[in-house]
Amino acid sequence: MSNLEKLSDLFQKCQAVQDDKYSPEDYNLFTISVWACIEEGHSAQVLSILVDEHNQDLVRCMGWNLLPPLIQELLRQEVKNRPHCQAILKHLLQVCNPKELLIGLLEQVEAAPMELLVSVFLLLLKPLKDVLMRLGERRRRASSLGMVLATLLERVAKLPVPHTREQEADDFHPLCHCCTSLMAFVRPFVDQAAVAAGGPSQNDHGGPRGDGRRPSSEAEDRGD
Repeated sequence: MSNLEKLSDLFQKCQAVQDDKYSPEDYNLFTISVWACIEEGHSAQVLSILVDEHNQDLVRCMGWNLLPPLIQELLRQEVKNRPHCQAILKHLLQVCNPKELLIGLLEQVEAAPMELLVSVFLLLLKPLKDVLMRLGERRRRASSLGMVLATLLERVAKLPVPHTREQEADDFHPLCHCCTSLMAFVRPFVDQAAVAAGGPSQNDHGGPRGDGRRPSSEAEDRGD
């Protein structure tokens, strides 16, 4: 029996399970079978199975276990599997428990070896933001955001700091790129907090503009 057939059989079997009471063997077979199918080039078929409306109960419960193999595959930059793996990750971010997803994503950031740290960091910023946005209660989101930022900053702090222009040009670990991306990651949460507090967002009170121009009021004050 092929891995694709094993995966299909597992979903058919689990459709009859009541109250999401899946066995540890079901979880293990799910992760192993999906990973094996992707490695064999069946990512399109895996995507089709995972988005099937009849399979969503199982995907909601088990899907977050697919984060390690999915991220590993995306880091390999395989042209054939990449679009389908991106679509699988997007689906998981939409249907799985956001708390479990958050833990799984942060585990990948923490486990990234130094040679892959920047790639993992930049790859997972958007998934982390998407998951945080799904946390409905503002207080819960703020607590989770603090945990995410603490983890990201701890990892970024391990990157070597360039001290000269030559080092910046030859920097193997693009620290500045990571810091700029982290600022963009935080911005929507800062804006939300400002609006909730009754104040203006960054875009409302003369914060940095994308075109590099000063706000008109500043230009008038300077007599320009």
